[in-house]
Order: sequence, then C-alpha cells, then structure tokens
Amino acid sequence: MIFKTSFLALKRVPGEGPPGGEGRSASAPEPRPQHRVSAIVRTFPRAPGETKGRYKALDRDAQAVILPRAAETNSNGGEEMTIHPLFQRNGAFWRTLCLAAGPILAAYLLGSLATFANLTPWYHMLAKPDFNPPDWIFGPVWTMLYILMGIAAWRLLRKPDSEARARALGFYFAQLALNILWSWMFFAMRSPMAGLINIIPQWFLLAATALCFWRIDRAAGAMLVPIILWVGFASILNFEIWRLNP
Repeated sequence: MIFKTSFLALKRVPGEGPPGGEGRSASAPEPRPQHRVSAIVRTFPRAPGETKGRYKALDRDAQAVILPRAAETNSNGGEEMTIHPLFQRNGAFWRTLCLAAGPILAAYLLGSLATFANLTPWYHMLAKPDFNPPDWIFGPVWTMLYILMGIAAWRLLRKPDSEARARALGFYFAQLALNILWSWMFFAMRSPMAGLINIIPQWFLLAATALCFWRIDRAAGAMLVPIILWVGFASILNFEIWRLNP
C-alpha cells in the first residue's frame, strides 16, 4: 500500500472570484476564506468504518482544490484535514532513534580515540594474563555490544513515560558515561588502577540497568546480558593487568 504526499497548488481562476469581485475596487479588503487550507495535503487509505468515496473541498475565495483526503467538519461548517496516524508518529520515531543511537555512537567514537592512540607502545608493553584475548577481537565484540545496547535503549524510549522508565534510563546513561570514561582512565591516563576504580561500579550500574529494563521490556533487558558478561570478564582482566604491572 502506497502513501502519497501531495503539495497544494493555489490558483485563482481568471474571471472568477468571491461574490462582487468584478465591481470591487483594488483597495477593498478581501473577504476571509470559508475553509482552512493546508499547504501540504497527504492522502491515505480509508480508515475502517469510514464512508466510501473520497472527500474533496473547494475553497471558493482562493479557488484551491484540496486533494482527496479524509476530512471532518468543524463547528463553523469548514473542513479540517485529518492526518493519518503514521504521519503523526513519524517525528517521534526519528527523535527516539536519535536519542538511542546518538549516545552509542558518541561512546564508540570517544572510546576509540582514547584506545587506539595508546595501544602502541604502552598497552602492548604491559604484562598480561594468559587468558588475555588478542587485540583484534575487541573491535567486533564492542560493535555488537553497542548495537544491542542501542536497540535496548530504543525499545525502552518507545515505552510510555513512567517513574520506572525514567529510573531505568537514568541507570542506562550513567553506565554509558562510565563506559566512555573507562577508556580515558585506563588508556589515556595509562593507569590500570584508574580503570579498575571505574569498571567495578560500571558493572553494578549495568546490572541495575538490565534489571530495570527487564521489568519494563524483557527483550530489552535480555539484550544487556552480553555486555554484563563482557564487562565482568573485562573487570577480571583489568585487575590482573593492574596486579602484574605494579
């Protein structure tokens, strides 16, 4: 099913106009139109229960034809356009998507700035435990985890406003801020101790976030389980690097 957006063309028909238009002087005020005219008219399928046929309104003063649409009559006898719910929700959809994806993208970029600048030679010279993963695995893992976090946040942002939703989002953005800071504290400051101070409360905030998400949207809460497991592993790795590099 195709939705169309049409632009309204205002065109005055030569020789026609409002009553008495031919004999009126140029300075005489124009009468106000009887109908509201919108600059953009959208057509959409007939809603269930709506009467058959298409509605068409003619503004007699401007000689503008409003394209077929669903319409309703106001108290003054004029017609007002009814916008399909799909178009009403369109702006909210993009705002929610930006709120979910924007912070995730910022976290990814800011974390990368601090990390890649200090991998060589500082990080590679550190003593590491035997279970330390190869460097190449961190990029794909964090990309997947950030995508899951963004989808989880997007699902929650679409829920109705409530105290539980506000609390869950507060935990979410707090742990995301610590996530960004960890890269700067561990890599940019070149301090495993600073990273350890950050990552422990970050894990608890993640656990609280997942629990709050789960109570509102189980799918969103489940999407945070992988990052809880990964940050738990990263906490042990961080501790071992600090222990091996006094």
